[in-house]
Amino acid sequence: MSSRRLALGGALAAAALAGLVWLLAGGTGGSADEPEPIVLEDSELAALDGAPCPPRYEVLRAGRFSPAEVARAKRGQFTINGDAVRLEAPVDWTMNPQQARSFAHNLFKFQWIDPLLYAYRTEGDVEALRQATDLILDFARANPPDGDPVDADVWDDKRTGDRGPYLAYALRAASCEGLLDAAGAELLLRLMIRHAGTLTNPDTYKPTNHGLFVDLGLTLLARQLGSLPQAQEWAELGRQRFAATIAAGTVADEGFWLEHSAGYQILIARTLSRFLAVPGNANPELTDLLRRMQDVVGWLGEPDGRIPQLGDSDLKRLPRFAEKRARGDQGILELADSGLAVVKATGAYLAVMASYFSDAHKHADALTFDLFDRGRRLITDTGLYHKDKDEN
Repeated sequence: MSSRRLALGGALAAAALAGLVWLLAGGTGGSADEPEPIVLEDSELAALDGAPCPPRYEVLRAGRFSPAEVARAKRGQFTINGDAVRLEAPVDWTMNPQQARSFAHNLFKFQWIDPLLYAYRTEGDVEALRQATDLILDFARANPPDGDPVDADVWDDKRTGDRGPYLAYALRAASCEGLLDAAGAELLLRLMIRHAGTLTNPDTYKPTNHGLFVDLGLTLLARQLGSLPQAQEWAELGRQRFAATIAAGTVADEGFWLEHSAGYQILIARTLSRFLAVPGNANPELTDLLRRMQDVVGWLGEPDGRIPQLGDSDLKRLPRFAEKRARGDQGILELADSGLAVVKATGAYLAVMASYFSDAHKHADALTFDLFDRGRRLITDTGLYHKDKDEN
């Protein structure tokens, strides 16, 4: 057993109270995740060796890529936060050509590695897997599992939850293909134990949208590393916390995520859908909530096909699932307890929101609205500009 092991005990019962405690404290997060020694037992390495091959690709989002996109990735050219970036080991993991936190966020999420893993899982391209594994090993050496990272944001809860399943799949696949020596396998398994330790840490768990991504990532990580003895405990904690957090963050019969944002309503509806698709995560109550949340997303579509700029929202198009839900929506949607009202008529739209549940994605005003008529937005709020803090 690794020394970085979750002691469940009363933790599961306490998880349901985490949201209330965090909100009452006005919290924005717990203490930083401090590194601790991670010592593997032979049984854990044996469990990795005995895991079935090939592994299933269970990650946050599995993309599809053209031959040209795969070829670019194999040349070391990746798209990160909208920019083309060249990555070859050794990588400067502090690079930030945009000088924006969103670039660092996306670099540390590792979703950019998906084209290489796609080439391996669809075409059996072992060289693409080797390239991906080399990049992950380089990341692990720069950010040792029981040492200090190059940037504290490496072990941010959401970045860790998003990244973990991609890295765990690569570890499993590389082990199946014999690409790792004993030292490499141990390093990457210790890295995965650090991921699990971060995701199960009650001191840093935030019952916000971040908590939902943590729990989704934890249940996916448990699937990828299902041969490890502690994986079932990880999965159970993730399921219980996810249900408690999303229940605390919505009015059950209204289905609006209480983070003051049209954009985050879409994000959480998608996250809930992805969570329910993970084997073992089925939950009838959450399935009912998903339907209500998707219905609300449908009401957020303005006549131009884009969403109102309520709170932290990008000017994004309504997702396809919501376009279907929105057909025939006319009249008034009133979510009194959530603080949202929408009026829809042919060619016209008004959304009004007045609420305060926490500081999460809340702008410094008490009332926000979007008005659309005669083919254009007449009045709109500012939406999300960026997440970089001012120097002042």
